[in-house]
Amino acid sequence: MPNRAILTDDGILIQSQAPVHYQHESTSLPSSSPASPATSTDSQKRLLHTDSSDHVSSAASPSSSTTSSNSTSSSSSSGLLNSLLGCFTCFDSSEPELSDDLHDLSQLPANSLIPYTRILNAEHVGRTPYEDAENRHRRRHNNKNSNNNNTEGDDDDDDDDNTKVNVDDDDDDDDEDDEDEDDVESKSVSASASRTAPAKRPGAAHIPRQASSTSSSSTSNDRSHNKPHVLHKKPKPSASSSSSSPSPSPSSTSKMKTRVAARRHATIRVTFAKLVKNDLVPKRFDVEIDLTSFPNASSLDVVSLILDRSYVNAKRNRSMLVIINPHGGKGSAKKLYMQKCHPLLAASKQCTIDIAYTKYAAHAIDIARDLNIDKYDTIVCASGDGIPHEVLNGLYQRKDRAKAFDKLCITQLPCGSGNAMSVSCHWTVNPSYSALSILKSIEKKIDLMCVSQKSYIDGPQDSPFSRPRLSFLSQTYGIIAESDINTEFIRWMGPSRFDLGVAMTVLQGKKYPCDIYVKYAARTKDEVRLMYNQHKNYVPTPKKITDKDFLLKYDIHDNIENDPSWDRIDPDLTENVGIFYTGKLPYVAPDVDFFPASQPDDGVFDLVITDARTSLVKITNVLLSLDKGLHVQSPEVLHAKITALKIVPRIPQSLFSVDGEMFELEPMLIEVLPRVCNILLKNGTFADSGFDNI
Repeated sequence: MPNRAILTDDGILIQSQAPVHYQHESTSLPSSSPASPATSTDSQKRLLHTDSSDHVSSAASPSSSTTSSNSTSSSSSSGLLNSLLGCFTCFDSSEPELSDDLHDLSQLPANSLIPYTRILNAEHVGRTPYEDAENRHRRRHNNKNSNNNNTEGDDDDDDDDNTKVNVDDDDDDDDEDDEDEDDVESKSVSASASRTAPAKRPGAAHIPRQASSTSSSSTSNDRSHNKPHVLHKKPKPSASSSSSSPSPSPSSTSKMKTRVAARRHATIRVTFAKLVKNDLVPKRFDVEIDLTSFPNASSLDVVSLILDRSYVNAKRNRSMLVIINPHGGKGSAKKLYMQKCHPLLAASKQCTIDIAYTKYAAHAIDIARDLNIDKYDTIVCASGDGIPHEVLNGLYQRKDRAKAFDKLCITQLPCGSGNAMSVSCHWTVNPSYSALSILKSIEKKIDLMCVSQKSYIDGPQDSPFSRPRLSFLSQTYGIIAESDINTEFIRWMGPSRFDLGVAMTVLQGKKYPCDIYVKYAARTKDEVRLMYNQHKNYVPTPKKITDKDFLLKYDIHDNIENDPSWDRIDPDLTENVGIFYTGKLPYVAPDVDFFPASQPDDGVFDLVITDARTSLVKITNVLLSLDKGLHVQSPEVLHAKITALKIVPRIPQSLFSVDGEMFELEPMLIEVLPRVCNILLKNGTFADSGFDNI
């Protein structure tokens, strides 16, 4: 049987498991308050949280979870990995088939709150049995009027059915009042029926015409109903009694209230993301929403309201291309996507999905460069940070790159060893939570960086590397670069390989001399703080990305070293560089908050440099504070905000790392490109880096 619930400001609040047709008096319930003031605050704060047994408890205190005596365990958790495929197609014909079975929840405990942030989809599933009975009663009432209140017509109406379901004949005055109410309801039901299906709706309740023990039937896998109450046929009224209009009896008034109460509930099928162990999985249940606080509202109006509240500021009906690197991370990217991400995306019915698999190195560049951008509006990279880097540069190589960047949104599902985009933009590296964030996040234009080197500019024109490259994450030289690239042979270790590589390089005490020239936006730590505070509440004006946004102000061939408008960083420091790191995202790894003052669209990027002569104890303290971003306040760290930079390495052997990809050891020019990339951000901003509290 459907759960009964009301809509609150925070979500759908389950009231009880009692179906509406067991309630014999209509009740008036406030729109945003549960049953009593004493329980409203606590219950509205609850999230639906389940363990492996699918028991429902409060997420605020998992240790004190409670189980409802009316709730039932779902099917085994292996079935949770399957989902509705929706409009799923795949570029790879070898894609394994997935079941379209989505397991239902039969009952939920009272005072459980399904927050809008977890709701994936809502849809109208048909009228309750009492709504069907009310429609039949309305038709009989209209027939009476068409026959000029003829008593024979009354008799004929009584003969239409051998049984009546909770419907009584009222006097003329009652019928007139009831007809006024019915008029609104009939329009709502008609609109619902016409928009949901042209023929018989699946799962619509059926009222038996003969009194029997047979229960009403429903479409498989749809909501089930208890057998409705059946009243015995009333004796036919005499002609004399038919012509009179007796005053309404208490019994008829009570039954009329029952009909009104039934009509003021909408049966809605809700699909939401339920926590099972450490992952979100799609589950669905039927709920009867109390409409007493929504005058003249139909079921479809309630569905629209639920979806509007569930996708605040988020774009719905996305057309997604998911690019999967099957060898990403530990080689489990495809499995992670299929088991953790796709079920949520498909169950939401808010997107269509195509899948492409990378077949060779830099394949994602070719995919993005040759993509039919009219077919999609979102590119989802189920990988580490390498595929987003390739996608951005594939789009950058297009002749219509401005149109491509203006139309497409780039995002990541964390299925690789480095997942900086996901942790910074979706605030998590859990694939299922990232999938939910993709559905709910706000689309925003962020800054990118353009990286130029002579070998790329002067290279073969048919090479994908023969032009400047776009970067969304970071550029590094020295300890971090070598720790990143030189640990590729232990990629199987996952993110831990970075920590090991940094520790080994620091212990060697190696220096990385270079010359660095910058265009400052904030030179000192105090200026960085001031700029951060000034921009954190900034609301940018909408803009269309054009070719002018990709015009570069500086050229790698420019004589920047002799240009007085550029500032040269103290040679005493640059002769002894330990860590050189520039970047745009706050988190470069789940536990590395390297650029805590970074903001999505401030038109600058951050610079961090350390001195290799710093004692081992002090540099160790710096590295140990990376998880909270506290290193930027250390006196051993140079931290600034810049709009452009040129670095000239003066060491025979080393390398650059850009977004985790190896670049040649030669002069590099970097400049910011403000707001040229659409990206999905949870709550419209980067993950909280804690810089406000540093």
